[in-house]
Amino acid sequence: MMSRKFNKTKFPGIYLLNTTNGDIVYYAFYRQEGKQVCDKLGKRSEGWNLLKARDARIQRIAGCQETTVSRKRRQALENDEENSIPPLSELMGLYFAQRTAERGEPLKTEIESRQRFQKHFSNHWSKTPSEIAELDLLHIRHSILKSGGKMATVSWLLGFYRTLIRFAVQAKLSPALEYQIPVPKASELKNRVTERLTKEELKRFLEVLDQQPPQLRNLYLFSLHTGVRRGEIFKLCWQDIDFEHRVVLLKDAKSGGDERIPLSKSAAEILMNQYSLRDQRSHEARERDLVFFTKTGKPWGKSRSVIWRLHREIRSKANLPEGFRMLHGLRHHFLTMHAVAGTPAPILMRLATHKDLATTQRYIDIADADLLAAADKTESLIEQQLKIVR
Repeated sequence: MMSRKFNKTKFPGIYLLNTTNGDIVYYAFYRQEGKQVCDKLGKRSEGWNLLKARDARIQRIAGCQETTVSRKRRQALENDEENSIPPLSELMGLYFAQRTAERGEPLKTEIESRQRFQKHFSNHWSKTPSEIAELDLLHIRHSILKSGGKMATVSWLLGFYRTLIRFAVQAKLSPALEYQIPVPKASELKNRVTERLTKEELKRFLEVLDQQPPQLRNLYLFSLHTGVRRGEIFKLCWQDIDFEHRVVLLKDAKSGGDERIPLSKSAAEILMNQYSLRDQRSHEARERDLVFFTKTGKPWGKSRSVIWRLHREIRSKANLPEGFRMLHGLRHHFLTMHAVAGTPAPILMRLATHKDLATTQRYIDIADADLLAAADKTESLIEQQLKIVR
């Protein structure tokens, strides 16, 4: 069964869902008391249309109408009904519709994520979260590993399922699970990837950047000096930059909410240089007030091939390792540099906008030379300790 897909309409916050029997279901998205509300309004066969859906959304935002979610919760409590809980297939559609409404555009990974998730959850596609037991998840995990899949695949799959459940619980669409989703721990991920440039590689990389157009050079330099994720760089707007207090706001970060990171002096200089190029942006980039843009002034992310081709070109000219993933690799390099320099782990975690230290540690690649240099400090450390005692 193909997953359901929501469609935009000409009215803000109103989305359509085409059912398998040819009917149309109307949904309204809006914020209420600081929380995102996903409201199932009704079907076309029940007399609903775009105008009626628009008016209902306005009434519900104003509090003049009971939301569908509130009504279903009340009915469920009154009648002990569980049929109001949407199945997994519908939850996924609602989740991506909310992300689209928040971002103003669909996630670029939506299609791939749908396909990967549905492939392994096909036997549970029509079930509600409460009908999926922990044993079912362990069976999925076992099947992936038995067929030669990697633990990283299991981690992504169960991690995404956990995200769907959190969304369903926060949106009051489903009760919380009575068990913990068995997402693999960091210690189980044997195929971890760490990346770091040597001094010679970093020097060659910077020399190649000097030959690039300034808007491209600034993109890579900002990544190197901040460690910000690629997607967060691409959607960065000038209103998110606070030069006075030296803070960068990362909206809708991968951590699950908005994040604020410090703006170093070097990163601020890079941004000031980029600000002088803002007139080179295309109409769309200006409308979105984007900080970074392509060589032709367009927003990044429209085509993956554009950034991948640029990555290959720079990697080749700088003679960098084939496996170095450029912007993601620069994030690894940023965190490793700080770790070697002695930046405390809790601060490093905040700079990386990670939720736990275990994730941060996976990004750090300590070279043998760093270990040897640390070991060579042992004698001086002992001498310092003896001086204190004396």
